[in-house]
Amino acid sequence: MPKESPLIDRLGGTPVLKRTLDVHYERVLRDSLLAPFFKGTKMSSLRLHQLKFLRYFLSDGRMTVDVTDVMLEKHMSMFEERDLSAVHFDRFVTLFVDSLKACGVRSQGLLDETHEIMAPLRQIFVIGAQEYGGSVKSQEDAETSKEHNRKGLRRLLGLGKQKG
Repeated sequence: MPKESPLIDRLGGTPVLKRTLDVHYERVLRDSLLAPFFKGTKMSSLRLHQLKFLRYFLSDGRMTVDVTDVMLEKHMSMFEERDLSAVHFDRFVTLFVDSLKACGVRSQGLLDETHEIMAPLRQIFVIGAQEYGGSVKSQEDAETSKEHNRKGLRRLLGLGKQKG
């Protein structure tokens, strides 16, 4: 049986992803829940960063790299200062999938697959809100929670330590 093409290719490749990100960030900047997180952000740089990340993540690359620590670090100030949480992630992903539709992706199967591939990243925002959003009471609790959450996330993403 031939191997299925990576999702990025089945969505229409980089041209569709670029258009989708343009539409997506237009919607994000109009969204009352998400827009405050992007105030003062150089959007051209963010779009380029997201394009690179999503090209990789919507290919088979997501299976080989643990993005947990990088994503936590990149969003840390928003967890600490603006109470970023999984609620915001959910809205962001919903707007992204809606933007794919607006850019011509009509297959519900592809839209569902995109959502399913992005869904495990939600746990990073749960962890970030818990670790850096002030919900953990003591340093000892924070360290225990941090290690437990990251181990669980790595298992969820299929990035547990390989034997042998």
